[in-house]
Amino acid sequence: MKEDPLEAFLAGNWRNRWLKYPCMEVYVRKSSRVLSGQLIQCFDIGSVEVDEGYRNKGVFRVFLKRFEQIAAREGKHVFVENALNPLLADMLRRRGYQTTLDAIHCECFFLPPQ
Repeated sequence: MKEDPLEAFLAGNWRNRWLKYPCMEVYVRKSSRVLSGQLIQCFDIGSVEVDEGYRNKGVFRVFLKRFEQIAAREGKHVFVENALNPLLADMLRRRGYQTTLDAIHCECFFLPPQ
C-alpha cells in the first residue's frame, strides 16, 4: 500500500514539501510565526493546485479537514498563505479562520488548534 504523502511529511525531517495526490498538489510547511503578538507553531499551506476537472468539488476541503485535525492533535495552528482565490477565502472564513496580513500585505488565514 502506498504511503500517504501528508503522513510521510509529518513523520519526516522535512521543513517543507510538495504533497502530490492524483488530482491535487499542496505545498506544506512546518513553521513558527508571530500571530497576535505570540510566537506560534504552525502547519502551513503555501500553495494548492487542484486539477481543473476536480475544482470546486470538495477535493481540497477533504484534505483541509484532515490537515486541521492533525494540526489540532499536534497542538499547532493551521496557516494558509495568500488566499488569493475569493472562493477559498470565503470557505476559510466559514470554517472559523482568522485573518492576518503578511509582509507584503496579502491576506492570510490562521486557525488555532480546536
